[in-house]
Amino acid sequence: MKKAFARVLIVLFSVAVTFVGVDLLLGLVNPHRFTPTSVHPFQKPALYRLSKVKELGYEHVPETKVEVEGIAYRINRLGFRDIEHRLRKSAQRVIFVGDSVTFGWNVPLEDSYHYQTRERLESQGRTIEIMAMGITGYNLVQEYHLIKERALRYSPDLIVLQICLNDFEKALKIRTDPKQRFMLTQYGEIFVPYMIKKTKLSRWLMARSYLFKLLNLKLASGAGEQGGGSAPRDYYSKGSETAVDYVRKTKALLAGTPCRFAAVLFPFRRDDMVQPYTTFYRTMIDALHAASIPTLDLSAALNSSAEAPKTLWIDYLHPSREGNRLVAETLADFILSNLGDKANGFE
Repeated sequence: MKKAFARVLIVLFSVAVTFVGVDLLLGLVNPHRFTPTSVHPFQKPALYRLSKVKELGYEHVPETKVEVEGIAYRINRLGFRDIEHRLRKSAQRVIFVGDSVTFGWNVPLEDSYHYQTRERLESQGRTIEIMAMGITGYNLVQEYHLIKERALRYSPDLIVLQICLNDFEKALKIRTDPKQRFMLTQYGEIFVPYMIKKTKLSRWLMARSYLFKLLNLKLASGAGEQGGGSAPRDYYSKGSETAVDYVRKTKALLAGTPCRFAAVLFPFRRDDMVQPYTTFYRTMIDALHAASIPTLDLSAALNSSAEAPKTLWIDYLHPSREGNRLVAETLADFILSNLGDKANGFE
């Protein structure tokens, strides 16, 4: 009996060692990850540098300017694509913090949503300073640290966090080209479908085991080749829970300041709203409501009709000038409602 028990233990130990060995080998070979295949199509090395704040990873080089496909991208002295601002405010100050949507990807600065929001408020006779802090590729973790390390320096009365449906993904990777110029590359590993039942154990394995992730990917691929019938139960989103947690952390950070906090949620173009982004959208909306964070959801406005993709979007993520104009119209009222009775000026 003892010998049989010993043999079983030896077999189990051998299986465990083999599993760990294969897992470590896969971690080195890394065949199932989304691997960067090219330089991010928009970036110019002159615009970026490594950040001294390690959580940010990278940031803009202040007072730089490049031109891409006829569009000028100028970074102001504060390190953001916006008009110039002083440290000392002379009116109530609103800061938008976000990613390439706030940066104004592929549109002139004058077409960006924050610039048009500023113009709309001015046309209404409102004395409110609008600042934009958007950096392409940032996620909600980086945006939390951007608020903590940068935005709060400028004593805002209201911070509006621009949330995008890819904010649960990892940040853009950082590398240098052969000439040692700073570059950004496409996203790394993003999500893996759960084909094996989603439990506490499988979540733990998904977060730590390359072999488990590879097995799920192979099962999903096999099901697809056979015509379906075995749908993934859910997705392993590299940072979905972390993303939601950092929105809560941002609220807690600002709770100890005079600054109010709100969020604006930009959707994907309707015909590109696929899993896992729809899942993250629902998760984020629920989390914002549960945390009592004032939220402007732009889903209905930007996906208003079948004609919307032709007029309101540049691509699946970034609004056109017309789309940003529509956003600005809605945002102006949203800002006034969140500034409250003091929205007419500085006190």
